Amino acid sequence: MPVRRVSAHASVKADRGKVAFERGPLVYCAEEMDNPQIERIVIPESTVFDTQEKSIQAHTITALESSAPNLTLIPYYIWSNRGPGKMRVWFPRTR
Repeated sequence: MPVRRVSAHASVKADRGKVAFERGPLVYCAEEMDNPQIERIVIPESTVFDTQEKSIQAHTITALESSAPNLTLIPYYIWSNRGPGKMRVWFPRTR
């Protein structure tokens, strides 16, 4: 399944100009556990994700991995299973 880049609706002020990522029916998020600099994540238009099988608390999930920027996204439903931490779904983008 392809990874889809979704743009926030312009009428949602807090997310204006931001993007999120989906694959199949799943929405993905960045979790602080995998992305320690979570507040600084900016997504270039050229970002490409590969899929990677990952184990989280005995669940095998498909994560999205990018090398530029160095980023790991996990399915939204599984976040916070490794302990409390910050999470993001919407990311600022650059062109």
